[in-house]
Amino acid sequence: RYTASNSSDNSVDTVSSFFLGLTPKLESEKDQQFYLNLKDCLAAKYSDSEFTREHCATALFVSERQLNRKLKMILNLSFSEVVKQYRIDIAKQLLNQGKSVTDTAYDCGFNNPSYFSTAFKSEVGMAPSEYIKH
Repeated sequence: RYTASNSSDNSVDTVSSFFLGLTPKLESEKDQQFYLNLKDCLAAKYSDSEFTREHCATALFVSERQLNRKLKMILNLSFSEVVKQYRIDIAKQLLNQGKSVTDTAYDCGFNNPSYFSTAFKSEVGMAPSEYIKH
């Protein structure tokens, strides 16, 4: 369902800057609008550690099941993967701006800086402290 714009790679395996970079061109106007609404919802709620699938579905006026289906169809990701990758993208920006790892973790909605470091490393391939040095 997803076709990359201005990109030679059509996979959405990593969402690195997917939400923060170019807006993808989706097949249907309805999917495009869903994506834009999702992006707005994530921008408003990513820092809330209590943000859930239920909250997102309510904000987007869809059922949780419909949210899951749309995310799988459009992005080939689960809700938790989308939120985690969005938060990691924001974290990269904050770290680049000089924020500490701990402050970045909390600012991005992670309850635990240790879990943040683990999640960051699994997405980026290096720990946040290593990322800062690069």
